[in-house]
Amino acid sequence: MNESEPKREQRDLKAPIVLGFFASLAVTLVLVALAARGLMALFAHHQPRVSLPPVTSLAVPAPGPKLEVNPPAALQALHAREDEVLNTYGWMDPDHGIVHIPIDRAIDLIAQRGLPAATNKNAEAPKP
Repeated sequence: MNESEPKREQRDLKAPIVLGFFASLAVTLVLVALAARGLMALFAHHQPRVSLPPVTSLAVPAPGPKLEVNPPAALQALHAREDEVLNTYGWMDPDHGIVHIPIDRAIDLIAQRGLPAATNKNAEAPKP
């Protein structure tokens, strides 16, 4: 063999082998389809028959999703409620004495006092 000649496969695929593969693949697919059809028929035969009333005979229609008629107005109302909570004083739980304060005041208090220490007794102390 000459060095300048490109290297290639010396033997070819045999046509009967390729045709046999595709024939066996086709037979397998047909057998699987027939088995699936037989199982579906078997399951349909053993499934209990339930008669459901037609959908039109329902007295009360099923509730649908609540669609927003005016999404920009709903978003604006949401932001107004959030701003009210973030910028005013008020009670969250009067029975337990829990209040909410404006966010700016909370930031100032944290800057003055710092954050409270962790109270988890299982937590390890940070190592220097």
